[in-house]
Amino acid sequence: ASSGQGTVNIVGNFTSGGHFGDAAQDDQATKLAQINISKGNTFTLSAGHNASATRMNINGTVTAQGSANITSAVTMGADSVLNLTNTGTGGGSTAARVTGAIQSYTAGTAQGTLNVNGTWSTAGDIGQGGKGLTAINLDSDNDTASHTYTFAHNVNATTITLGTNDAQSTNTTLAIVAGGTSAGVNIAITGNIVGGGNSSSTDNAAGGRFNVQGNTTVSGNIGSGSGILADIRIEDGTTLTILGADRNIYANNITMNDLGNDLLGTNNATLAFNGTGTTTVNGVIAGETTEGEGLIDINTGTVSFQNTVGSASNYISGIDIADGSTMTTSSNIYANSTIKVRGTLNIDATGGITIAANDANGDGGGLQIGNTSGDNGTLE
Repeated sequence: ASSGQGTVNIVGNFTSGGHFGDAAQDDQATKLAQINISKGNTFTLSAGHNASATRMNINGTVTAQGSANITSAVTMGADSVLNLTNTGTGGGSTAARVTGAIQSYTAGTAQGTLNVNGTWSTAGDIGQGGKGLTAINLDSDNDTASHTYTFAHNVNATTITLGTNDAQSTNTTLAIVAGGTSAGVNIAITGNIVGGGNSSSTDNAAGGRFNVQGNTTVSGNIGSGSGILADIRIEDGTTLTILGADRNIYANNITMNDLGNDLLGTNNATLAFNGTGTTTVNGVIAGETTEGEGLIDINTGTVSFQNTVGSASNYISGIDIADGSTMTTSSNIYANSTIKVRGTLNIDATGGITIAANDANGDGGGLQIGNTSGDNGTLE
C-alpha cells in the first residue's frame, strides 16, 4: 500500500489484534490516511500494537495500552477521551506514546480529555493553534504508584491535574524540560495546573510536584485552594514566568534549587512575574542552600506574598521590583544579596517583620530604594 492512503472507521467497540497502518519493516510506507472513532464507540489499541496514520479523529474513546504507540496528528471532538496507560504486557511503568500533535477539532473551543497513567513524555505540541483540550489528567487511575510526566512541548488545556487518585502516597511529578536557559526560549503552558486534592496547607501528602527544568511560561493558575501542590521546584539557571491577570499560586513550598556551582547569584533559578492585576502567592519560598539561591523578578503588576520569602536558614539570592510594579507582603524577607525596589515594596503587616539583604557579594547591594537611572522606588 502507498503511504497515507486508506481510512479505518471505528463504529462499534473494537480491540486491536495487530497493527494499524504500521509494518515493522517500514511504517511510513504503510500508514493510513485516517483512523476515525465515532461518538459513543471505543477503540482499544492493545499493548505492543502500533497505529500510524496521517490523522486520527477521536469522537469517542481511544485507549492505548502499555507499549502501544500512536503515530499521528490527533484531533479531539466534543466529549472525546484519549487514555494512554501502562496496562497490558510490555509496558512496564511507561504509558503508551503519541508521536504527533494533539488538538481540539475546533479552533476556539476546548474539547477532549487526555488521561495518562504511567511515566510519559510529550512527543508533539498539545492544544496549539487555539485548539486547546478541556482537561489533562495525570495519574488518574487506581494505581497507587506515582509517575513523572514530562512536557517537552507547548501545552494548552483548560485544566492540568496532577494525581487525582486518593490512593497515592507519593507525588505525581510534572517536569518541564527542553525549554532552554536562554531568554525567550521556553515551553509555554496555557491553562491551570492543579493538585489532585490530596494535599493541604498543613500536609504535603501527595499534592503533586511541578518541577521546572527548562525555561517555562505559565498562563494560568498553579495550584488552587482545593488542589494545593506539595511543591514547585525551579532548577538552577532556569526561569518560571507567570503570565496573565490576577493569577494565584498555591504550593506548600516553592524551592529555588542550586546545582552547587554558583552560590552568589549569576546562575540563579528565577521566579518572574509578568502579569497584570494582582498575583497572589500562597506558599513558603526558600533557596535550597544557606548561602542564598534564587531570584524573584516582579516585572509588571502587583504580587502579594502570603508567606515568608527566604528564611534565616535558606535565603534566596535577591529580589528585583521593577518600576511601576508592586510587591506586597506581611512576612519576613531574607535575601543574601540585593533587594532592588525600583517600584513599590508594600509592607502590609500589623506587627514587625524582618527584612534581611546581606550584600553577600560585597558589591554595594543590600536594600536599594530607587536608583540613579530615575526609578523612584517606594518602601511603605
